Amino acid sequence: MRRFIDRNFYANRYDYRREWEQVSRAITPTARPEEICRTIEGLMRSVFDTDRIAVHLRDSASGDFPRVYPPPGAAPLEIGRVLGADDRVVATLDRMRVPLVFGDAAEDLDLIPVVVENRPFILEMRLAVCAPLHVGDELIGLLWLSQKRSDEPYSFEDGEFLGAMSRQLAAALGFARMAGELAETRQLESLHRLSSFVLHDIKNQVSGLSLLVENAKRHLGDPDFQRDAVQVVERVVQNLKQLMTQVSGVGRPPVLQPAEVKVQRVLAESLGAAGLTEGDNRGLQVTVECREDAAVHLDPGLIARVLGNLLTNAREAMQGTGRIELKAGIESEDHERTLVLRVRDSGPGMPEEFLRTALFRPFASTKRSGLGIGLMQCKTIVEAHGGTIRAESAVGKGTCFEVRLPASARSTFEEARAEARGRD
Repeated sequence: MRRFIDRNFYANRYDYRREWEQVSRAITPTARPEEICRTIEGLMRSVFDTDRIAVHLRDSASGDFPRVYPPPGAAPLEIGRVLGADDRVVATLDRMRVPLVFGDAAEDLDLIPVVVENRPFILEMRLAVCAPLHVGDELIGLLWLSQKRSDEPYSFEDGEFLGAMSRQLAAALGFARMAGELAETRQLESLHRLSSFVLHDIKNQVSGLSLLVENAKRHLGDPDFQRDAVQVVERVVQNLKQLMTQVSGVGRPPVLQPAEVKVQRVLAESLGAAGLTEGDNRGLQVTVECREDAAVHLDPGLIARVLGNLLTNAREAMQGTGRIELKAGIESEDHERTLVLRVRDSGPGMPEEFLRTALFRPFASTKRSGLGIGLMQCKTIVEAHGGTIRAESAVGKGTCFEVRLPASARSTFEEARAEARGRD
C-alpha cells in the first residue's frame, strides 16, 4: 500500500532526465576514488538533500571493506573504519541488490540484526540508508547516506532512484580503481626496462671501485690518507650496491630465508646499515630500547634492511640534528607472540594527504632525490613475513613507523612454499 501511494500520489517527484544528466556530467571515471567520492557527496546533497555520505570499497587482497570516504581521521570518531567481508550488511545488500532504508528495516525481523550490528556507525554519522555498489555481479562497495536536512524520510521512489544511480556510481569507482592499478603496473614495467639498461654500467663501476678498494688495502702509503680514501670508496661501493638491489628488486616478491635470530642482532645490523650508532651521532641522538632479547623466527637480512631503510629515512629527514628512537618488544595476544618494532624521529613529518594516499606507493617520495622505492620494498618484505607496517605522522611533529611480525609461527610465505613442495 505504501509503495502504491508513493508511486501514484507522489509521481514525478524527480525530473529524471535532468538528474541523470547531472550525474553523467559530474562523474569522471578517470579521477581517483577519493575525488569521485567527493563528487558523489555533492550529488547526494543536490538530489536527496542529504547532509553527508560514507563509502566503503572492497580491498581485493583481504576481501574486507575499508572506509575510503570520509578518510580515516576525518570522521568524529574512528567508527566503521573497516567492514569485514562477513558483516551482515555486506551479505544482506549483496543479496538484496537494492538500497536498504533503515527506517523500513525496523519493520522486518530479518533486517533488524543488520542495523543493530552497525548501530554505532549509523548513529555517529546519522545514517538513514545504505546502497550496494555492484559492478556486474560483484559487490565492490557500499554507499551510506545520512538523514535529509529537512528530516523528511526516504520514500520508495528515493530508494528506486538511488538504486539506479548507485550502479553508475559503482562503475565509475570500479573503473577508477582499475585505472590506478593499471598505471602502477605500467610504472613498474617501465622501471624494470630502465634497470636493464642502467644496471650494466652500475655493475662496471662497482667492479672497478671494489678492485681499487682491495688494492688500496694492500698498498697503503700514507696511513691516514689511505684509510680515509678507502672509507670513502667503500661507502660509494656500498651505496651503489644498495641502489642496484633497490632497482632490480622492484616488482618481484622477496625470497625469504627465515631463521632463529636474536632481536638484538637484528637491531645492531639495522643501525650499521643506516650508518648510525647508539648515542650521539654528530648532533643526532639515537636511543635503542629492547625490552627482551628473545629469539624470533624471520629473515634477519630482510628485516634488517627494512629497519635500515626506516632509520636512513629518519636520519635524512632531520638533516643531521634531532632524535631517533628504535624500540623492540614482544607482545602476546591470544597465545600468539608478535614482534613489535618502532622507529620514531623528531623530523618535519609528512602531510596527511601523502600519508593516506601515496606513502607505500612506488615512485612516491617527499625527498627531492628519493626514488620512492624503499618504503614499497619495506611493505612487501613485511607482508611476505605475514606482518603489517603502518605509519603515524604530522607536519612538524615527526614520524613513527610500526612494524608487527609473527615472532614464533612460520611466515605465510614459508607456509605457502612448504605446501607447494608437499603437492609436488
